[in-house]
Amino acid sequence: IIAASSDGRVHVFEQRHIYDPYANTENMFDHVWSSPYTFRAFAVRVDDVDRDYRPDIVVGSWDGKVRCFEYDNHSGYPFNAEHWITYREVWNSGSTIDGKIYTIATGDTNFNGLPEIVAGTREGRVYVFENNGITMMINGEPFPLINDNHYRLVWTSENYTWTPIMDTEVGELDSSPGEEIALVAQGQGVFVLNWDEAQHTYSYEKVYRPWDAWQSESDSPWRLDFWADSVVTANNVSYRFGNGTLYPEPISYRYVGGGTFYPDAECYPFNTGMANETDGYYTVFDASKTGVGNATAIVDFGKDEEGTGSANADWDLDITFKDTLTSSVRDNLNISVSQSGTDFEQVNSSRYSWVGTHLYVDVDDALSARHWDWFRYLKISVFDDAVYYIDSIELAQVYTQVTTALTVTIGPLSESFGYSGPPDDSNKLLVATVTGKILAFEYGSSYDLVWDSTRDDFFTVDTNVWDMVHIGSGDSRLPVWLYPGLSFEIPSMGGYFHWTVGDVVTNDWIGGTNPWNIITVNDTAGITVYTATGGALEVDTQLTAAFESIDVPTDYMLRSVEMMTRYVDPLSVGEIPYAVATCLKTDVAAGTEYDVTGQMNGYILFYQRSSYSDPYSTYLEPEKIDATGDIVAALSKAKAGPYIQFVDWDNDLDNDMILSTGFVYYCENIGVDSHGYPQFRLRPGYFKELNSREMNCFWGQPTVWDFDKDGDVDIALGYDGRAGFTYWENVGTLESPQWVENKRLFVNSDPQTSFRVYEMSQGRVVPMGHGLPCDAQKLILDMMGYTTLLQEEYVFLAFLPSTSRLLSFWPSYDQTNSYLLATYPEVRRYEFAIAKNDNLWNFGFHVIESWSTKDELDGWSLTVTSGDIDNDGKGELIVGDYDNNLYIFEHMLNNTYKRAFRSFDINYTVQSTSSPYYWEELEGISGK
Repeated sequence: IIAASSDGRVHVFEQRHIYDPYANTENMFDHVWSSPYTFRAFAVRVDDVDRDYRPDIVVGSWDGKVRCFEYDNHSGYPFNAEHWITYREVWNSGSTIDGKIYTIATGDTNFNGLPEIVAGTREGRVYVFENNGITMMINGEPFPLINDNHYRLVWTSENYTWTPIMDTEVGELDSSPGEEIALVAQGQGVFVLNWDEAQHTYSYEKVYRPWDAWQSESDSPWRLDFWADSVVTANNVSYRFGNGTLYPEPISYRYVGGGTFYPDAECYPFNTGMANETDGYYTVFDASKTGVGNATAIVDFGKDEEGTGSANADWDLDITFKDTLTSSVRDNLNISVSQSGTDFEQVNSSRYSWVGTHLYVDVDDALSARHWDWFRYLKISVFDDAVYYIDSIELAQVYTQVTTALTVTIGPLSESFGYSGPPDDSNKLLVATVTGKILAFEYGSSYDLVWDSTRDDFFTVDTNVWDMVHIGSGDSRLPVWLYPGLSFEIPSMGGYFHWTVGDVVTNDWIGGTNPWNIITVNDTAGITVYTATGGALEVDTQLTAAFESIDVPTDYMLRSVEMMTRYVDPLSVGEIPYAVATCLKTDVAAGTEYDVTGQMNGYILFYQRSSYSDPYSTYLEPEKIDATGDIVAALSKAKAGPYIQFVDWDNDLDNDMILSTGFVYYCENIGVDSHGYPQFRLRPGYFKELNSREMNCFWGQPTVWDFDKDGDVDIALGYDGRAGFTYWENVGTLESPQWVENKRLFVNSDPQTSFRVYEMSQGRVVPMGHGLPCDAQKLILDMMGYTTLLQEEYVFLAFLPSTSRLLSFWPSYDQTNSYLLATYPEVRRYEFAIAKNDNLWNFGFHVIESWSTKDELDGWSLTVTSGDIDNDGKGELIVGDYDNNLYIFEHMLNNTYKRAFRSFDINYTVQSTSSPYYWEELEGISGK
């Protein structure tokens, strides 16, 4: 690990090499080297920039130098007790750079095979150093002859950026030879530098965020646009009517009745002929009148329609005249720009160019002279007896730069899924902002916005993002749910209540497969068992008949039936499973009675049969299977369901019970009693995070699977009486769980791919290989070449009530892009899956947090004190925390505290013109 530090040094830490499963030393690092002092080591990259197979540590410091360090020697660890490494400085940039270096990037930006080092400074300048070798082109490809540890300055930026360069990245964006340089200038926005071989220089291109469609809707008369809006003041400037009559501008309209105004100008409602699109209405600048020195007008483009420069030689203004222009326009016409409308900067006439009736103006130099990023007002002055008719003024670009950008990176953000391999992996320009918004741009003829995390997915990180790094694609910890259009119908069964999968007959192995069944319960307590035939379901009348004797007490509703064996498949072969029926009191189900003393709201009845030829007729009441009485207590207060999934939760080869009564409980299988009845013990508080979550409904059907592949099972839950699903992950241990909700696993913002919009419910994970319709679907997908969907041994089925069909959603872990985001002080990993295919829809997340350091940082407090700050006689604890907030906890009773206050982010600011401490870091301050 190589770390640049504000103590002026670069520090190297190397991993310990001795494996110890108890002390975990393989995840420990020793400090093995520190560089010489460099004032402030502010940026570091590791890259073999001289291609000598020894990676260089490239450091940018506040003393204005770029330094390269290479490996020199080491102690011989782990075969020596000492652990150290030495590096030697092999190159530095000397006095070339004037300023403090903020960023370092490396790459080959001009396609000559000679690596470049790119340095950005606090003063807003960019410096490019290239290896001082030579290149030969062989068959159109560069063959570089590298000069070991020697570099030369090949380019320094022009004055288009003047604020600190916060981030720099090198990567391929436009599929042209040579990589591009992307950078963030603080408060100015995002820029891309592209090598121009013909001019032997880099050209700037600004990155803009386009208006949303509603802002520029063509039907709106006051939409945002690129055209001049009005004239503020004018002198010897007139509007020319169609009959040739002139009227002074700015035009002031007066209502004269009958729906008409005076003057009746064709350009109404605008006060100048120059406003709006090119339309044949002209404003006349006449400096030929006797005693007239000039004709001048100040033009306003309007709020939120400010213009900007392109940061290159391209035109920024297109002024359309009536007559063909000649070179005299450079002598007769002055153009100035302003932010305020009073203080103007003149554009040098050398920045004019013209074709026919169009005058093109480059305003970059004028803006740069004032360090202005934008202008709202344009002053046009005509001299020397000249007369000009102007029709329209158009901006090349409105000022919509991403001024809140903090960091930029170049990496893939897939826009289409791969059917039989990885997804589209073309590079995008990704920008993260101070609000935690992520923007993705793709190069066409310019950099076009293809994804806005807030607009498209209502997602932000909710804090400043200081760095963003692509760490790989196709290796997500969590799945996306891809729907290829496959489903199967549940034949008519009356009003739908519940469905499940179960092994009704455990000893009917056919060709190495133990076929399972689908079991449904309707609103008249009818139970139906289905057997799969290919990709369809058929009612199995023989198996259905075995359930006809299942009944529930009076005033109760049958809610579900689940199959249960003591042992897990295939150890359950030969064991006749229980048919576990759940029921809920009718008044509770209707929502009219919940807490009635002495009332048993819910029941679980374990129905038995003696042989497969007998029906289910006798049952065990919940008291018979409850080892502690806690299950009966939970059922007595049931608010919904009850819903059950039997699963080997604790990996001891028997089936435990996950019970949902509106609240969720883990009931551990602890064996059998003296009668051979299964015994369950409810573990109080096991799902305390789930049961304490504030919500306006109750939990529904649970489904259990190791979704994140970390070796323990997690839980997905539906809602009782409401569509949709959510996901809870255990970040603790089996014995001491800690549950964290990550609802985005089943949620995205696209209404076309939303479980809730389609009102899908009763979702369950179904394993493959049990002769269900999803096994037949797997064969279809294999024949179609959709191998991306066939990597896991399970599928997620959800019921679509409008069609009485079960839809199959296939998990995929290899179609995402993974990025690490650095906030303060956390580091977070996010998986992005924004791809859209016409016939492969993602009903899962578009962006989801899959890991963070939050738990490791939890409880980091910097300072703490106590007092009674509100004079109420109760003491308070005042905590200053790592997140720049102040917390106050007030004592309530018996050493219990409640948070009474949390501050906004605290920043300490001192205004001063002199300081013995900060003068080298802060502009405009001396050390005297």
